[in-house]
Amino acid sequence: MSWVRKLSPIFAKISSALIAVQLLFSLNSASAASPFGIPFMSLENATYGFEFEFSNPLILKNWNPKKGLIPGYDDAYFDGREPFDAMRMAHVVAQLCAQSKDCQVKEESYKYFRNEFRVVFADGYWIRISFDPACVEIQGKPLTKKEYRDKSELLEKYVFEAAKKAGLVLDRKEGMGHFNIGAQSAFGRDEVNGLRFLSYFVDFQNHPELSMGAIGKDVGGNSPTLTVLHPSQSAALQALVTGVVKRKYKLSAVAAYINRYVYTHTLDNLSAQNNQLDRRESQHNQAITVEDFEKFSRKQFADKIDLPMEIRPIFAQESIEQFILQIELFELRNNFLAGRGYPLKFLNLKKNRFSKSELVSRFYVYVTEAGGDFEHFKPLLHKSLRNIAPDKFVLTGHLDLKRSEDLKLAKLHAPYIATSSWVRERFLKLFSDLESCLGLLSSSH
Repeated sequence: MSWVRKLSPIFAKISSALIAVQLLFSLNSASAASPFGIPFMSLENATYGFEFEFSNPLILKNWNPKKGLIPGYDDAYFDGREPFDAMRMAHVVAQLCAQSKDCQVKEESYKYFRNEFRVVFADGYWIRISFDPACVEIQGKPLTKKEYRDKSELLEKYVFEAAKKAGLVLDRKEGMGHFNIGAQSAFGRDEVNGLRFLSYFVDFQNHPELSMGAIGKDVGGNSPTLTVLHPSQSAALQALVTGVVKRKYKLSAVAAYINRYVYTHTLDNLSAQNNQLDRRESQHNQAITVEDFEKFSRKQFADKIDLPMEIRPIFAQESIEQFILQIELFELRNNFLAGRGYPLKFLNLKKNRFSKSELVSRFYVYVTEAGGDFEHFKPLLHKSLRNIAPDKFVLTGHLDLKRSEDLKLAKLHAPYIATSSWVRERFLKLFSDLESCLGLLSSSH
């Protein structure tokens, strides 16, 4: 097998040359045809909602889920301790309310049965103490970014500090904290709100690293990106993106298409031939949900209500400040996309595993190309990633394509030549050195 060892370096150089040619071709064909803008919309009045989750350490240590433990929800898997954990936290909050005389706790029936609690404050603001499998779940009245900043001390006291006093903890490994955005407050009520939404939706699908370990993680298959789903679902989204030739698309119509043709399966029923019985599950258990958005097409609903766009694969928030930082990231990216305009490009990426360095580097680009400060948004990264530096390509733009590790970096970032001027400029700078590029090509002979 000595001939294999002798030829391996030659094959590697040929591979390097082919990759270089592919990159040059991508750079040459990356310009967008007939772009058009989207009317800018201020996010000052956009509203956001949280789903903070806390767990019982005993459940985390030895979760023994069974069906039918919670009346009224026979199909869900519960440990059985969740309602009592919610009661314990409600008791702690009730004590805080008695001390401050600024709120009161009311028991109510909401999702499953009584043992859910609404905390109502003097100014009308409220939070709900509820539960889901393996956790206590806290929701609240949707607010704007400014309103959350005004109530940050209150929420820190009555949610995060209260949970700690109740003996509850964050699930550092698989805990989730869904992030909700008022769809019409964020994307508008005009005739182009569908374009604003679709731009964000496609961009999120183009960045699977976000929900594969960077700032969130799909747990148990209930919030996958299209990267890991059936190819027909990505093809349906590609057909929608390709078909955007008009400058007026309503959110209700775009959401109806996604629910009907893109969200045909989720991981739990990926192999099902006839998925009609699981349609609701397929629409809900996705990375971004757009359930019931068709209601926006009815004037009696559209003018009076808003519905949440839920980003599901988000790590459990460690504080209210971290939640506000998530709002800042959404607004940063959304404003960036509005400035970029149309046409869109759906990358249809197949990569579904990322090293820690790749997660950090891709998040660095996601923030930086939008005009954000990576250090400011770094706390959104999983704790295990915060001390890892981005790769040298995103920091300096320099690569030696004769080195296999540098070729891997080029392949990681190359797909974004088609969507990111920031990445494209990095590669143009890289290939502006014709001597090194030609040297790479000649070294393959």
